[in-house]
Amino acid sequence: MNCCTSNLNPPDSVKVYFTSSYSFFGVLQSSIHVAWGRWRSSSKGISGKKYSTASALDTFPMPDLENAELESAAEAYNTTREDCLKNMSIGITELFNAANNPKITDPLVNQYRARLVDLDVAVCKAYGWSDLDLLHDYYTQEDLSEDDSIRFSISPEAKDQFISRLSVLNRKKHDEELELAEKTLTSPAKRGRRPKAAPNQSVTDLFAGEGT
Repeated sequence: MNCCTSNLNPPDSVKVYFTSSYSFFGVLQSSIHVAWGRWRSSSKGISGKKYSTASALDTFPMPDLENAELESAAEAYNTTREDCLKNMSIGITELFNAANNPKITDPLVNQYRARLVDLDVAVCKAYGWSDLDLLHDYYTQEDLSEDDSIRFSISPEAKDQFISRLSVLNRKKHDEELELAEKTLTSPAKRGRRPKAAPNQSVTDLFAGEGT
C-alpha cells in the first residue's frame, strides 16, 4: 500500500496509523465511517467538524477486516485515487473537492466516484447489512457552510441507519469485551501463576456513565 510518502512529517495534532490492510484503510475512507466521524466529532465553526480519534475512531466498531470483497474494493479505491492524483497532478483535497462537485464530469473523477460507491457497498456487506440502500448522490451537509455544503455520499436516510446500527454494535462489542476481561481476572491461577491482566478494551463505550 502506498497511501503516503516515507518523508511525511505530520504536525503534532495528526495521528498516523501504519497498516498493510487495505480493508482497514478502506473502512476509514468509506462514507460509512465519514458519517460516523461527523456524528461523533465536535464542531469546528462554520467550516464543519474536527475529527477526533478518541470520539470517532476509538468508538467505531470495525466490520470483518478479513473480508475478501472489502480488501479488493479498498485496493481498487486506493489504486484509482493514486491514478487520479498522478494523472491530474493534484492533491487529495483537490480530488475530494472535484468528486463533490456535480459540475465536474472528468472521466478520472467519475472513476474515483465509482470506486467510492464500490467501497461503500463492500463495507456495508462486511457488516452483513446488504439490506441497506445507499442511494449515492450529491447531498447537502447541513453542518457545513452554505458555499461548501455539497458532498457526493450516501443518502441521509442511509447515514441514519448506519449510525443507529453502529451504536448498537458499539454497545454489544463493548459489553463482550468487558465480560471477557472479567472472566480473565476471576479465572483461577494456573500452576501458581497470577491471573493475567485484563486486555485493553478496543472499543470505547458510547454510553459510559449512563444508567443501565
